[in-house]
Amino acid sequence: MTSLAQLETPTFDTVRPKANGRWRELLPRFGIPSTVLDGKHHPCPGCGGKDRFRFDDLEGTGTFICSQGGKGDHAGDGFGLLIHAGKATSPAEALHMVAESLGADGPETRSVTLKTPHETRHEYTGPDGQLSLIVTRTDLGDGKKKFSQKTARGLSPSKDDQFEYVPYNLDEILNSSDAIIHIVEGEKCADMLTALGLVATCNAGGAGNWQVSLNQYFEGRDVVILPDNDEAGEAHFLDVADQLEDIAKTVKVCRLSDLPPKGDVVDWFKQGNVLSELVNEVSCAESVDNGLGITLAELLAAEYVVPEPVHKHIPAGITLFGGAAKAGKSTFCEWIAYEVAQEAPVIYLALEYAPPMAQDRFRWMAGPQLNMRLFTQDQAPRMGDGGEAWLDRILRKIKPRLVVIDTLARFKRQADHQSYEAETEAMAELSALFNKHAVSAVIIHHTRKGNQHDDPENRFERMLGSTALAAVPDSLIVLEANDGKSVLHTRGRMTPQSKKIFILNDNRFELDDSPGAILGGKADVQASILNLLKDGPATQKVIAEKLDLQTSHVSNYIKKLSNAGLVKKGPPVELITKGGNLF
Repeated sequence: MTSLAQLETPTFDTVRPKANGRWRELLPRFGIPSTVLDGKHHPCPGCGGKDRFRFDDLEGTGTFICSQGGKGDHAGDGFGLLIHAGKATSPAEALHMVAESLGADGPETRSVTLKTPHETRHEYTGPDGQLSLIVTRTDLGDGKKKFSQKTARGLSPSKDDQFEYVPYNLDEILNSSDAIIHIVEGEKCADMLTALGLVATCNAGGAGNWQVSLNQYFEGRDVVILPDNDEAGEAHFLDVADQLEDIAKTVKVCRLSDLPPKGDVVDWFKQGNVLSELVNEVSCAESVDNGLGITLAELLAAEYVVPEPVHKHIPAGITLFGGAAKAGKSTFCEWIAYEVAQEAPVIYLALEYAPPMAQDRFRWMAGPQLNMRLFTQDQAPRMGDGGEAWLDRILRKIKPRLVVIDTLARFKRQADHQSYEAETEAMAELSALFNKHAVSAVIIHHTRKGNQHDDPENRFERMLGSTALAAVPDSLIVLEANDGKSVLHTRGRMTPQSKKIFILNDNRFELDDSPGAILGGKADVQASILNLLKDGPATQKVIAEKLDLQTSHVSNYIKKLSNAGLVKKGPPVELITKGGNLF
């Protein structure tokens, strides 16, 4: 007989619908006992143990949960079970096994519609532990399902005057007073999370049916809402959050990474995610913003912690790092990344370099064990082409201290037109992702050519394009090459404006913190005077003698330095510092 695999190249999209609803029939063909497929707890067909395995077959997809003997929970669908039980060594092998088995039945058995509708009964109990409500879910096949509700007296809730809605798994909520309560949209999602050892609940009727009577059970509790990825799920989340805002201790939202459209937490686990990853996602859940602002009293009472700089020369937060071509921007950022990676994870998007060029540029870093991951040309999808989900996953998995993007033009979303709004949105999109994960980032950019209208003392106005790019970052840095030295200009919302001079030495930058550094190459004699005054005040006569200058010339130099706010005329002449740094 011609097999399914011979009729067509099997894919999960073509085979999964044909297998759905038939896993209790298919799995025993590969040596998994039918006795463990009854929805009850059993020894695991893959790792043994006692009562650690349960086959729940949600929506007929062959789903299972195994606690793995305390080594972490594992869950998946029928294909995943074949791998977990050692019957297949990879998803591809499991796919072909199932495709061959379905093909051997002949085409007449490939109907997606279930011959016998699959019913699941969900029981709600009241605070006294007595049955309150029965919700029956009937899976009809082809993705169709229906629900019915009956109170403990066998009536419809609307016709039972003694009935009051309660949360699903109320006993778990009441018996776990310190646990986080995970609110999902339906009973099947709550069941999966409960089986994994979490406290999970929902309301009867799904999205749009949260009842006021449920609120009392969340008083003083920590709540995390996991919305389905659709419009109804988002509306339901907002409704629940609004109702619990002044009742629960905290209300947060966890939007699962890479959740498909219309997907829920069960779908997320079917993608191969495990409990530890869910715990990580929940730990990053965001506090719900009710959109009503903050009172002045709340603002003044809040204890905000100003984050430490990611490096002594790089502020915390999002930094737009500009400079003209060949100014040394990439070299400087590579050195910063090298220093940070000695103590914390760093992600470096070297998007202008092919792998051989990147290898040559970063070869000097060989030696110390650096915690750095690099992505070269064409290894990172652009924002708008999958880059959002890619970057979100990378930040979640690696938890870097610093991300360097070289350059912005290679990674930002491409807009149909250049405008203030488009540029702002491109930067804001990146900023939102980094802020979500509390990660500092340096985004390399080019400055435009100067023109006659530019303020020669304001390097920041030459950031390429409109001022939109400069409106979003927390800090701006411009690097200039000047007479063999690198001049770093920094300005930020929480960072005093500064100017630092560096000397490049064997791929490393050394700070020239001598008083005269800021004048070197432009006014060398005045720079020498400032360096002399570093050792203490001196008269103009002493300055002239030590630097072999005429006293009258020294007087002119001191006048210029005084007008610039760098020295006090005296006598004697005295060096002026501002916060320890010269301007």
